[in-house]
Amino acid sequence: PAEAVYAVGGGAQYPLWIQAVSDIAGVSQRLRRHTTGAALGSALLAGIGVGLIARGDIDRLNPVVRTVKRNVSNRALYDRDHRIYLDLYAQTKPHMRSLWDRPPAGH
Repeated sequence: PAEAVYAVGGGAQYPLWIQAVSDIAGVSQRLRRHTTGAALGSALLAGIGVGLIARGDIDRLNPVVRTVKRNVSNRALYDRDHRIYLDLYAQTKPHMRSLWDRPPAGH
C-alpha cells in the first residue's frame, strides 16, 4: 500500500479537504510548492523524457512544502457519517430515479 500520495489541483487548495482525504484513505498527503497538477506534471515528465531534467530534479524544482498526516480518530466519524449516507441513499433512491426519468420542464 502507498505510504503517501501527492495532493494536486483544486482540492489541494483546501486544508479541510486534504485532511478528510488523508483520514478516509488512511495515507499522508504531500503538498508541493506548485499544485497546478496535470500541466506541471506533464511538463516535468516531458523534460525527463527528452533528457532536459533528471527525475531527482523534481524535488528541487517543486519541493514538498507540507505533509498532512491522517488523523485516525477522524476515521470513526467518517465511518458513522457514511453509514448514515447509505441509509439516506437507500431511502431516497426511488425518488431520485423518478426525478431523473421526468422530462425537463418546458418539454
